[in-house]
Amino acid sequence: MIKHKYLITYLIVFMLFSCSKTVVREEVSTVEKKIFLKSAKIYTADEKGLEKSKRIYNSIFEVHAIDYLWFELIVKNENTNQADAKVKIREEWFNQSNLLVSSYSRELNLPQGKNFLEFSAGFKKENDWQKGNYTLKLYANNKLLCTKQIELL
Repeated sequence: MIKHKYLITYLIVFMLFSCSKTVVREEVSTVEKKIFLKSAKIYTADEKGLEKSKRIYNSIFEVHAIDYLWFELIVKNENTNQADAKVKIREEWFNQSNLLVSSYSRELNLPQGKNFLEFSAGFKKENDWQKGNYTLKLYANNKLLCTKQIELL
């Protein structure tokens, strides 16, 4: 009989203790950034880039004709009803051995009511470009948007 009282007391204390634990939850932003890829294209230009009407997009380039490789990214914004938000864009360039050549991130403003966000950026390799295959991975808010393959002849 005494064993049963101890067992019941133990169970009650255990239940009270386990119910009183405070669960800490990470606060989630009310603005969920819904960003979808519309277009991603690669072109070559000098350090200043090119206006859109003069760009020639391709996936195969002559290595001796490259100064900078540029990408043009257009994403669809499905947050048009929500307040302005920030979008983190990250680019990663890999060589044919799948070694990271460059990685760069930037934060862009996503204005309320704007349906599309268009962005271009260029990259110049320190030791000049070498013949071979390269991969560009583009991310928005750490979510992979696309992977682009290029070949340098």
